[in-house]
Amino acid sequence: GVLRIEGDIGAGTLNFNEGRLISQGEPDTAFESLTNLIVDLARLPNATFAFEAGVVSVGGPESHYDTDVVLSELAERLAAWSEVEDRIGSALQPYVISATADEAEPLGISGEDWNLLAKLGDGSSAAGLARRTQLDEFEIAVSLGQFLDTGLIAPMTDQTAGATSDPPSRDR
Repeated sequence: GVLRIEGDIGAGTLNFNEGRLISQGEPDTAFESLTNLIVDLARLPNATFAFEAGVVSVGGPESHYDTDVVLSELAERLAAWSEVEDRIGSALQPYVISATADEAEPLGISGEDWNLLAKLGDGSSAAGLARRTQLDEFEIAVSLGQFLDTGLIAPMTDQTAGATSDPPSRDR
């Protein structure tokens, strides 16, 4: 059957056959894609769930996974997300570049981090940056946490002049 999950900022489906999760593609990439999808769906606020028995919506070559293995991976990834969100708040929280970084402390920033800061511009969230750049939302959130710790960025507030944030995406 197919489990359809819909929320304020996205939707997705999980396919089951004989108690096992099914994903499309090569086994390693399919597992990564499947677990990323499940993590994204598990983090949807205000989600609705509908299960349709007897239907499978996967096309092409299928990879089958033990549900317990996928759920174990899900628990690990959600714990990691929880730690990151404790630092940055929601992945939907917009941030702006801040001028409060301690000038006495040298900062070691990679080229990738500079590119991310430039893309942050006058306001974006981890989810917005991931959608615009095709980069991994979790890795972006980790980087935003590091930027926040050094004072390079600050949460966007209503008082932040000229800043605009990314609206939540409805397609996933």
